[in-house]
Amino acid sequence: EDYKQSSGRFLLDDAELAAEKLIEYLRRFEGLTTILPAGSLRRGRDTVGDLDILATGPACAEDCVNAAVEYVANYPALNTLLAKGQNKVSFRLRSGLQVDVRLLPEGSYGAALQYFTGSKMHNVSIRQRALKRGYTLSEYALAKVDDGAFVAGATEEEIYGALGLDWIPPELRENNGEIEAAEEHRLPKLIEQADIRGDVHMQDRKSTRLN
Repeated sequence: EDYKQSSGRFLLDDAELAAEKLIEYLRRFEGLTTILPAGSLRRGRDTVGDLDILATGPACAEDCVNAAVEYVANYPALNTLLAKGQNKVSFRLRSGLQVDVRLLPEGSYGAALQYFTGSKMHNVSIRQRALKRGYTLSEYALAKVDDGAFVAGATEEEIYGALGLDWIPPELRENNGEIEAAEEHRLPKLIEQADIRGDVHMQDRKSTRLN
């Protein structure tokens, strides 16, 4: 039964609810200023294999991050603690959903967010583009290949910009032509909540014949 729980995928709305509860808990810790989900959830996929949460802020500085790590490890909904490292805590919820929380320095937060959001093939194409321009891209930073000099890392926007691209919304990062569109400034505008002007309700009415 444990194997079945840990090997399955979870519906997007279930993963989103789990993420909201965890993020609400993390926001209570002073010094965590930016907290976002990554992975399949951020890309809006129908199902999620595991949950990646990335946090940054003054509390993630190297000399004080241990306190934030311990706070994460004491999350009340945690069922099984899988690993606890210098800036990462992995655990499983009672539902079987695995969660990885990463506490990152502000200077590399954008690089980590881009890396852990995916998708895998999108990231492969982005890294290949970086190499062609003399850069190497990792979860830590965009840097020059020849001397390792830092180029960008704090935000996704500056990373994509350094590669000659418009920022690509997570929902489009599936390696389906979005990189070429970003280069040519023709990315589609996604529908946002502000675009919704009405609410439609539909009901299926069945008639009953009386004999």
